[in-house]
Amino acid sequence: MAVVVALLRGVNVSGSNRVPMAALREAVEACGGVSPRTYLNSGNVVFSTCDQPTPAMATVLRAAIQERTAVSVPVVLRSAEALRRALAASPFDGGAIEPKFVHIAFGSSTPAADGLELLSRHVPSDRFAPDRFALIGSDVHLAFESGSGRSKMTIDVFEKRLGVSLTARNILTVRALIDLAVEQPG
Repeated sequence: MAVVVALLRGVNVSGSNRVPMAALREAVEACGGVSPRTYLNSGNVVFSTCDQPTPAMATVLRAAIQERTAVSVPVVLRSAEALRRALAASPFDGGAIEPKFVHIAFGSSTPAADGLELLSRHVPSDRFAPDRFALIGSDVHLAFESGSGRSKMTIDVFEKRLGVSLTARNILTVRALIDLAVEQPG
């Protein structure tokens, strides 16, 4: 069995898009996921399944969540191994920036070539200085010098240019999800 991590975008933030974690676990089970375990109250769930994560699996899970909660939000799936690779590839992890200010925005798919061109043409790497970013595969690695709250480097900027849905987690959460995935039966 494969271990999969589902990341929901924008749930339980400031009282909007309420998705109870029990309902999220029920939705995963309804889609065939085994032993789902949630982390925090922000739309993170680790589960086992017979299949590797695919965009179709994300679509089915999104529909199951909406059926149970009336909330429709993007769902990004990663295998446990893909999550480990993303963490290992982070150019900002282990540096001088506090880990809570280092994020990975996970993409729903690999951006098209024209999206990459739009990003490089319209979003120079120094545009958000002192904050920084790096696109690695389908993920955008982000470093917020003073936190993301007041930064102009928002997920929306990247989604618009890349043409994919993104959902971000800080490095501490990514590490915790990897730990949960290691413990996951499968």
